[in-house]
Amino acid sequence: GIMSSKSIIRMWSVKTGTFDNSLQSQPFTCDELIDLEFQFYEANFAVAEAYEAFCLSLFGFLAINYIQKHLEDDALRSMRRLLFNGVTAFVVVTLVSSIYRLALSWSQFRLHVDLCLAVSGFCTIAPMIKGANIVTSGTAIGNLLVIEHSMHSWLTDFKPTLKFWGIKLLVMLAFWMDLVMIIPSRAFSWTPATTKLV
Repeated sequence: GIMSSKSIIRMWSVKTGTFDNSLQSQPFTCDELIDLEFQFYEANFAVAEAYEAFCLSLFGFLAINYIQKHLEDDALRSMRRLLFNGVTAFVVVTLVSSIYRLALSWSQFRLHVDLCLAVSGFCTIAPMIKGANIVTSGTAIGNLLVIEHSMHSWLTDFKPTLKFWGIKLLVMLAFWMDLVMIIPSRAFSWTPATTKLV
């Protein structure tokens, strides 16, 4: 929530042309300030995605621990391995994405170095990270769905459905919002800042 609010404020700054004093005191042109605000926006959402991934992993391990009394040791080990592989990959990829986005914005703001220009190929990995995010989030959610559906009778008292769909909805919105917003942004000729505000 906080990271989303910060991102909305950043896009509002771009729309209104009124930037934070800490940014305006730096020797940036208006275009550089706008680019920096977009980088901070992306970094905020990358950190929020990492938090969501961590929450998803906690939910999964909490569910496994709850049904532990109903499973044989072999079945429990298999379920934990399934969950661990999918969710851990998702957490690792979102952490890498967060670090990557933070490095881009921090180096631009603090060091006045555009890593995309300074380090050959640095920005070419962004689509790969996005693709890895989509694959690992799908795997993690799929693994949790398998566990939730196959163990539903043992999880009745735990009431996982609302918890699971609440987390799943956040993860889905975070990943698919950019793709969904392409349609109205092109139809209404919105600027990138307007698209991110909507």
